[in-house]
Amino acid sequence: MDHLVGDHQYDDVAFVGRQEGFDNSERFREYRASLMRWGLRPRDEPIDGTVRGPHRMLEQLGALHVRGALPRVLVCASDQHALMALDALAGLGVRVPDEVAVTGFDGILAGRLSTPTLTSVRQPMEAMGRAAARILAGTAGALPDGHARFDAVFAPRVVLRRSCGC
Repeated sequence: MDHLVGDHQYDDVAFVGRQEGFDNSERFREYRASLMRWGLRPRDEPIDGTVRGPHRMLEQLGALHVRGALPRVLVCASDQHALMALDALAGLGVRVPDEVAVTGFDGILAGRLSTPTLTSVRQPMEAMGRAAARILAGTAGALPDGHARFDAVFAPRVVLRRSCGC
């Protein structure tokens, strides 16, 4: 958000992502908090924010396009959402990033291969996998009382590519 608002001066940002899991819900909360820190009013509801049922992103983006109300930026909860958004926008004839910028989260390989290439927040998947293996193997750590415990914070990093306007 700091890059989008601070560097690009975008002020019309919408969140895309179903609110089914902890990760997406947490990302939506941080999207809102970050925009408020910048003095901007976040949209109340995410695009395709459904919890159950069919995805509604294509329908919602189409309706916004018809009304001339597409946001300037789509901040997507995952790279999968972002790749779907890129396809949907291309189908509507909307140019990314010229008319709508798109970002994702996860840093998957497909983002490097998409057109335009996808700006994303990359998670350290290998380190996360190693930690998961240590937890499953019981070697992650122990407290003085003998109970196993493992807390880890993995720092993601922004990977800037063409879809945000860079």
